[in-house]
Amino acid sequence: MDERSLMQRESMPVRGQQFLYFERQDETLPLTSFFQTHAYTNFVEFCDRCRRFRYVGMCYGPPGVGKTVSARLYADWDAIEPLLMRTGVRMPVQGADPLYPRVALYTPGRTVKPRQIENDVTLLVWSLQNLEKISLQQQLERSQTAADPISEQLELLIIDNVHRLDPTCMDVVQDLYDRYQIGVVLLGSEVLVEKHLKRLEHLRVRVGDVRPFYVLSQKEVTEMIPQFLVRLNIDFQSEQGLSLEQLTEDIYSATKGNLSLMRHFLTQIVILLQEQGRGIVTSQVVQRAYAKLRMQ
Repeated sequence: MDERSLMQRESMPVRGQQFLYFERQDETLPLTSFFQTHAYTNFVEFCDRCRRFRYVGMCYGPPGVGKTVSARLYADWDAIEPLLMRTGVRMPVQGADPLYPRVALYTPGRTVKPRQIENDVTLLVWSLQNLEKISLQQQLERSQTAADPISEQLELLIIDNVHRLDPTCMDVVQDLYDRYQIGVVLLGSEVLVEKHLKRLEHLRVRVGDVRPFYVLSQKEVTEMIPQFLVRLNIDFQSEQGLSLEQLTEDIYSATKGNLSLMRHFLTQIVILLQEQGRGIVTSQVVQRAYAKLRMQ
């Protein structure tokens, strides 16, 4: 899974401790490194049904709750995407696990045109089929024994940021669904349902499921925070700093379970601790991090 948001970019020795910080500001905070969140397990069930029954599903939620990173996890996109090029596919690393893509993830740009969507998805499907052929050939060469034939048919296409698309682009999405006869998951903000499902009759008759993507519950945040603090070598057991319960409550109050906001809040805490040269989280650190989070 993708853990770039918590990777060790470099270490900074301070008073016998190693403080880590987030590599760059993105939304790749891992969901399932430590436990399965309810939102992610619900998303997996939703996608599985779209694949099995080959219908269109809509999943919507506010920005930052984890829709995109969940889609990347489900599609194993961090392993697949680096191998995709506009002119074909890169050869997988020798000895790596074979890749047999069954899920394609497509993210249209803000100014995408209908014809570009069709060309992009066609190229994506072709590339994933070629990647599967390469993996199968490598497996046959390693085993030197006959293997069971593997279908090249994709089972699911996930399209992210669908709320950006206009009705003409959605007509292309419908054509792609009819052409490939696979499940399609449409991801977007809350306006996705209002903008497309309620206005486009031809799309509505193809939709088999509509689900919200919820923020993390307070219980899940309580379980998640200690894991992140340990990973970042932040001392949450010192008598000089906030208790774990208070720190968790402050983070939840500031972010309301929004995954992206949690990530940025923790980023600000790490930066402030590095500036101070200490690893103890105090109320002043939390207040300053909150002010930066709110751009105050």
